[in-house]
Amino acid sequence: FNDVETTRDSGFICVGSTFINGNEDLYIVKFDKYGDTVWTRTYGGARTEQGHEIVQTEDTLYGVAAYTESYNDTLGDSWILYMQQNGDTIWTRTAGYSATEDHAYGIAYDSIVNTFFICGTYSPAGNQGGYWSGLLYNGTNWMNYTSNGANEEGYYSMISQHGLTLFACAGTNGTTGSGVHIVTGK
Repeated sequence: FNDVETTRDSGFICVGSTFINGNEDLYIVKFDKYGDTVWTRTYGGARTEQGHEIVQTEDTLYGVAAYTESYNDTLGDSWILYMQQNGDTIWTRTAGYSATEDHAYGIAYDSIVNTFFICGTYSPAGNQGGYWSGLLYNGTNWMNYTSNGANEEGYYSMISQHGLTLFACAGTNGTTGSGVHIVTGK
């Protein structure tokens, strides 16, 4: 698993990957407060899918930052899933540039502005760049930022300060090194 989060029902939920019939698929397991499995889900197609981070919304639904090679661009795209309490998907979105490999690694949710904030990496012209996006609750894009990718940049985890449209991305920058980048979405 790549991430584990507590849930509002005192349980916890894990996201990562599993191998099924030779393919890597996104894998989520929901546990109750005693550690017993409530449900498991796999998501994926004919190629590689990976789950990186999961967040629970105020109304107990889930958002997932993931990676897919099966849907949209076959080089790999960021994949965002929004799902019900039982793991059934409400919507999914892919995002990325053609001819680049794009990964969504981090996700945060702000209930005041009703937005998922996503961060990750993309690979323009053989370099790695970082990006973050705001995705409204209904799945439409609200804002987007990409770094130039000249210095092997990337964002890997994200938190949101509720109601302030302020979020932090932990990541790397080839010029300044690792660190936390405070970003405002105003």
